[in-house]
Amino acid sequence: MFKDNAGKDRHLSEEEFVALMKEQGCSPHKAHKLFGHIEGSQKGYVTLVNFRDWASDSLKMSVVEDNFHM
Repeated sequence: MFKDNAGKDRHLSEEEFVALMKEQGCSPHKAHKLFGHIEGSQKGYVTLVNFRDWASDSLKMSVVEDNFHM
């Protein structure tokens, strides 16, 4: 998913990230906010490591919420 949209530079620009998230059912507004949250470094792109860490943390939180009925 990430690699298909990142291209040769192996980074996702905000436009590429928003397009990817829209494909996954996310609204453009939420995708832009999420990009800012994940990107964090103000470099203007998301790396695979940024994306992987965010996804991993999100999945962990989802499992905790599901298991503890939060």
